[in-house]
Amino acid sequence: MNSDFFLAQRILRGDEEALRSFYEAHFGRVYHFVLIRVSGDHHQAEEIVQDTFLAGLRAMERFLGESSLYSWLCGIAKH
Repeated sequence: MNSDFFLAQRILRGDEEALRSFYEAHFGRVYHFVLIRVSGDHHQAEEIVQDTFLAGLRAMERFLGESSLYSWLCGIAKH
C-alpha cells in the first residue's frame, strides 16, 4: 500500500486535513493536465477539474492504491 491509499482512507473517514492535503497536492497538476487538453481554455479547465475532484471524492472508496491519486484523477478527468 502506498501513501496515497492511506490518504484516501483518511479522507473516507472524514479527516478534513487529509482532504485539504489531497486538494492542495493535486489541484495544480490536474489543472495543468486538463488545461493542455482543452487548448488553454482556463474556464473550461476549471470546470472540468472541479467536476473531476467531485467525482473522485464520490468514488474514493474504489481507489485501491494501485496507481497514484494524481494518475487516478487524470483518468477521471479524461472521461
